[in-house]
Amino acid sequence: MKTLTLRGLDFDTYKQIRERASASGNSMNRYILKLLHDEIQADSPGMDHHDLDEFFGSWDDTTFNHVMKTTTKQRGIDLEIWS
Repeated sequence: MKTLTLRGLDFDTYKQIRERASASGNSMNRYILKLLHDEIQADSPGMDHHDLDEFFGSWDDTTFNHVMKTTTKQRGIDLEIWS
């Protein structure tokens, strides 16, 4: 593990980090490590999928409601099979 010293941190930022770390149940160190990790991972190149792009935003309310009604039925548990 490497150690990093942070200089020039203003008090308001320090206070917000301390409060957020406390609210999340983490130490300041663990909270900052998570922030850095999440930020680095967000910028990392990952798999970029575009196979469904043509469907994004293409449903009107009628289609959406129909799909939701149909899939809701499909999510039911068939007790005859699973009992």
